[in-house]
Parts: sequence; structure tokens; C-alpha cells
Amino acid sequence: MHITTWDRDAFQRALAQISERAHLSQAEFAALAGRSRSQFNRWTRAENRPTYDAVAGLAAAITRRYPELADLARELLEAAGYGHLSSGPPSHEDAAEAKAAAPHRPASEVMRTVKEIQDEINKILARMSPEERAQWERDMAEEDARLELIRQRRRLEWARLMRGDPPNED
Repeated sequence: MHITTWDRDAFQRALAQISERAHLSQAEFAALAGRSRSQFNRWTRAENRPTYDAVAGLAAAITRRYPELADLARELLEAAGYGHLSSGPPSHEDAAEAKAAAPHRPASEVMRTVKEIQDEINKILARMSPEERAQWERDMAEEDARLELIRQRRRLEWARLMRGDPPNED
């Protein structure tokens, strides 16, 4: 069962403990969270509640990079109102329920697996004419190029943040 409220004090304490034990500066912690320093600063002051995706991503990054802090990462999820009070990791069903309950997502939204999406794409492609499929492949190649440019810009921004530079405002 998901928790619908968040404990601001516990959230602040968990962030502070993780930062202290991992020896992370605020800029490093923000980069690990994939957020700007100003956004991350609002989290540390508990001014706004992060989304499930943001906290789950941060918890996963902490657990991968600092396995000894996995319990604190779980506490962070709990304090944000998305975690579980059990000592084990949340089940896939519980994680899906918490994600559906997050304020930024309608409860009716259902996550599909990559395989289900690939199967649906393959069915659609099978019904296309050769010309339509060629156009689709060109469109996808252009989209891939745009996404790669976005990834490169994010990498550059994260590198700047890791150096302690202010976020780029362009």
C-alpha cells in the first residue's frame, strides 16, 4: 500500500544523512538526482514534494553508487510518501501503485512493458506500405538525432554542475 502524504522532516533528514555519509556536495547530489541545484535546494528545504519518478530515480542512483546507503534511499522514498514500511524492496505491483498515485500522473495510466510496446510497433509496421515504412524510418532517424542532441546537452550540463558551475540558462 502506498503512503499518500509525505514527511518533510524525515525527507530532509534522509537527504542530509545521505549527503553526509556519501560526502556529496549539493551540486554533486543535484547531479546524481538529475536536477538543477536550485530544484534540489528546494527539496532539501522541503519546499516542494518531488515526483515519484524523481525520488525513485534518485533512490536507485544512490543504491547503485552507494550500496551501503540502500536503507537510507528506501527511507527517502518512504519520507516522500512513495515508499514502503517493509524492510524489503517494494514489489513491482506496489511500485506501480505508488507511481499511479503520484500527483503528476492520473491513476488510470498503466505502464506497459518494452516488449508490449515493441510488439505493437511491429504490428503497425507490418500493415504499412514500403513507402510509409521508409518515411517512418526517416522520421525515427531524425527523432533519434534530436534525442541524442538532448542527451549530449544534458551530459554537458551535468558536467558543469559537477564542477560547481551554475546551471546553463539557455
